Amino acid sequence: REHQTILEMNANPARLDLNAALARLAKDQGILLAVNSDAHAEAQLDLIDFGIANARRGWVEARHAVNAWPFEKMVSWLENRH
Repeated sequence: REHQTILEMNANPARLDLNAALARLAKDQGILLAVNSDAHAEAQLDLIDFGIANARRGWVEARHAVNAWPFEKMVSWLENRH
């Protein structure tokens, strides 16, 4: 939070490296998240569904996930962070 780092929620079911409990803890601490499909091929893009489900289990809402924000909001946040 201090360094305004965005934590990745890797959606690959073999990883799910930021589980729902840790995602909720991060969210509750004001840390932003990004849900990532970890796709290495077009066919793997559907893995995002695992990431979204994992985020929902952690009570992560769109306002907590930067890649769910409108583009302009994300760009503004990136330009104004210190």
